[in-house]
Amino acid sequence: MNVPSALNDRHQELFYLLRRRISLLEYPPGFRLSEAEIAEEFSLSRTPVRRVIAELQSQGLVSSVHGVGTMVTEFDGAQLQQIWQLRLQLVSTVLALGVTQVDHGIKAQFQALLGQAEAVLGQADQRRFAELNIAFYEAMATLCANQPLRKMLDALFYQSHRLWLHGLSSSLEAESLAFFHDIQTIERRIAEGDGRTALMLWQAAISAVIARHKLV
Repeated sequence: MNVPSALNDRHQELFYLLRRRISLLEYPPGFRLSEAEIAEEFSLSRTPVRRVIAELQSQGLVSSVHGVGTMVTEFDGAQLQQIWQLRLQLVSTVLALGVTQVDHGIKAQFQALLGQAEAVLGQADQRRFAELNIAFYEAMATLCANQPLRKMLDALFYQSHRLWLHGLSSSLEAESLAFFHDIQTIERRIAEGDGRTALMLWQAAISAVIARHKLV
């Protein structure tokens, strides 16, 4: 995972956990984040919690509302279109700036993902599918060799994922089948050590999501 520069090692786990909760809609849009409650849950002082929340705000996942507090940001259809389109373009930038060499660890990661996708296929389990989609993104993002660019990719993915998940129930079966096909074809290229083609296939998969959900 990409490490937020504003956070130290002690607080990375909290950042990732809160980001994941927002991404999986455990904290839905409009949910109020309480510094005091988070500090108590994780046995931290409020100062480091405040820093984590500031990092979430910098990534567009929460906002500060005067007189109310820190709220999970609402869905914005127009913004969602722009985010998906930017994600598509940034894959070209990854290809231009450098692709991480595929090693045995990356190959094993994708092989495991393919097995998980086979297990989830046909189960109509939205939560498991969403978790697998996050794992797939994290695996693909390891192919980005440029760390500042990786941070941008992370921010855009976690903004778009929760909005995608919100509308998933009506198209879960179709999305599951398309997702399995994407992992299957990409894993073949990774197994061959071809990270560039894997990224091109990922770019095509993102373009297909945009077309299916009319995000143009």
